Amino acid sequence: PDSVTSIGGRAFYECTSLKSVTIGNSVESIGDSAFYNCDSLESIIIPDSVISIGYKAFYECTSLKSVTIGNSVESIGSSAFSYCDSLESVTIGDSVTTIGDGAFYSCDSLESVTIGNSVESIGEDAFYNCTSLESVIIPDSVTSIGSYAFSGCDSLKSVIIPDSVTSIGSGAFSYCDSLESIIVSENNASYKSIDGVLYSKDGKELICYSAGKDSTSFTILDSVTSIGYKAFSGCSLLKSVTIGNSVEWIGDYAFSNCDSLESITIPNSVTSIGGGAFYSCNLLESVTIGNSVITIGDYAFEDCFSLKSVTIGNSVTSIGSGAFYYCESLESIIIPDSVTSIGSGAFANCDSLTIYCEAESQPSGWSSYWNNSYRPVYWYSESEPSTDGNYWHYGTSGEIIIWE
Repeated sequence: PDSVTSIGGRAFYECTSLKSVTIGNSVESIGDSAFYNCDSLESIIIPDSVISIGYKAFYECTSLKSVTIGNSVESIGSSAFSYCDSLESVTIGDSVTTIGDGAFYSCDSLESVTIGNSVESIGEDAFYNCTSLESVIIPDSVTSIGSYAFSGCDSLKSVIIPDSVTSIGSGAFSYCDSLESIIVSENNASYKSIDGVLYSKDGKELICYSAGKDSTSFTILDSVTSIGYKAFSGCSLLKSVTIGNSVEWIGDYAFSNCDSLESITIPNSVTSIGGGAFYSCNLLESVTIGNSVITIGDYAFEDCFSLKSVTIGNSVTSIGSGAFYYCESLESIIIPDSVTSIGSGAFANCDSLTIYCEAESQPSGWSSYWNNSYRPVYWYSESEPSTDGNYWHYGTSGEIIIWE
């Protein structure tokens, strides 16, 4: 009835036979989980009287195909329309200023979104895994795009970032397999794009490479000093990447799931390789780690099944937990005597591996479980050892020689 001004939290919670609802013109708010899992509800018109849509208000309304959001709504709550699997189109009115975290999370039939001209913030995961979303226009009002906001939008081909955007969260456009270009307005003060690749305005951080670009190789600009979190994640066509001599830092999961990447040389300028940086690069066969790298992050090369050869530079002091986990083709590795810390399971499930340590015995900073798969380990001895054990030394040409 017209006397109703709010629909309370969980008011129609799991009313699974409910097919249609008419919301009166006096309703101002739709509460948290109000229509949660009303999986027979097919359409909804939210009148102009409504100001707020609550947390999980229409969560998992799997039959909902279209939503019209009235012109008075100011905020769309977190997860408001998450897992609305049949939702095909959304029009967000001009009064909306905030699209909440996960608001349209995994709406995998959603093909088009019209974002109103008052939206200032697109929350974290707002359109995460909307696999059918082909286009989105981000209006000039938007200042913030949250982490993973459009991650996993496999059909998204291009994105235009307007002047107004000052903040783009981590992985905002990661795993967008069809994304061919990110275009930034020339007057944007925080970001720029070159050949469809997103950078910080000063060019020092490469933020996101467009995963749908058809090139098999890429050379990182000389201006770049850091490669951002998930910058190349899921770029399945890339076979080779040339990392410039100005790069100092490779971010967490920067090249994860680059399924075609075959080799990588990390130059001497790099000091840190982030956690999961090359996670699940299944065709990666060889890695040369430069002499300035100090830390190899946790799980940096996990699940690199084809990795046969790794050269670790002599400045490395720390190898993280699970750093080479499940590198089942890796046959040998030399751990330089600069390494003072190795995390648990660093070489777990490396079933073909023999480990040669330049240290004469296990340093105290190495985890008790650093070699929890019990791979053969040889310790360094310049002269023939007088005690039993596995020892090795360098030959005149730098080759490995086992003391018998």
